[in-house]
Amino acid sequence: MFFRKAIRQVHLWLGFASGIVLLMVAFTGCLLAFEDEIRDVTQHDLLYVEAQPLPAISVKQIRAAIRKYDSTLKLNQIRFYGDPGKAVQCYTRNKKIIAVHPYSGKILGIRDTSKDVLSLLLSFHRTLLLGETGELIIRCHVWIFLAMLLSGIVLWMPPRLKQWKQNLVLKSNLPPKRRNYEWHRMLGLYAWLPLVMIAITGISMASGGEKKPKVTSTFVNTVASEDIYDKVVHQITHEEPIEVLRVTFPQDSTGTIAISARYVTAGLRKQSVFSFDQYSGKRLKTELYQQKSFRERFFGSNYEIHTGRIFGLPGKIVMFLASLIALSLPVTGFLIWKGKRKACFPKIASR
Repeated sequence: MFFRKAIRQVHLWLGFASGIVLLMVAFTGCLLAFEDEIRDVTQHDLLYVEAQPLPAISVKQIRAAIRKYDSTLKLNQIRFYGDPGKAVQCYTRNKKIIAVHPYSGKILGIRDTSKDVLSLLLSFHRTLLLGETGELIIRCHVWIFLAMLLSGIVLWMPPRLKQWKQNLVLKSNLPPKRRNYEWHRMLGLYAWLPLVMIAITGISMASGGEKKPKVTSTFVNTVASEDIYDKVVHQITHEEPIEVLRVTFPQDSTGTIAISARYVTAGLRKQSVFSFDQYSGKRLKTELYQQKSFRERFFGSNYEIHTGRIFGLPGKIVMFLASLIALSLPVTGFLIWKGKRKACFPKIASR
């Protein structure tokens, strides 16, 4: 009895500590659940082209097209897609995304992520638009949310085995004072597993993942060849259909060329990463997805699990509903506390 009272108090005060931030994160999570579908409708001309029976444009041609478009832009990454009807997306160091026609090299348009509504929502969801301070705040509150989920499931568990079955059904026709408690308890139960997955993957993404030893290029007093990027891309052989191929450029004179190949899958992410010397094109490191443990592949799929994309549209709907329930939990929790407070101090409440 004392244990449950202690857990209830912990659950209550954790709710007070994190309620406001949880509301903001859950609300933006709901809006972002169908980000891909929203972009497909609102930014279709920047994402899709008519597929053609032609070879895709090279990295060298893309860089030349962007230089011609704006010579001040510095590329950070180029993303090629396995779908022949998708445009190439080029990410710059000043937070812009340039859409390039994959066959002609024509610039289709440019997105400024510092002004794009969905990008701003994502940034708010991750950092509250407060940079590293916001990241720390979010990380702490997600840990609190996970603790609330664990304490909540303990509070839900009935003391007797025969009560478990009736505890799985949302009761109707309850008096108003009991209704908030029932909704809070049962909706929290129904969304518990998706919310735990959201919390665990959210913590993993907020922490930045596992730190790996840095690989560097052997610096030589010369400029890397324009053809080097296409040469290293062609060094990689693919036995499976590619979903997206990312070419990440060196950040400085000792940086490496990183090639990330993500393959089509209906489960955990299949992604292999290759590092190359930016001067010689020599392969320095290979990380094949087949050699990764289940834990590595699970946390490597953080984003897909967090958003429900790992299960396609049904998964997104589940995570959207879970986020919607998470949005309601601080509200019903506060109403429960307020109702109990009034019951304890009826005279004060009536004034």
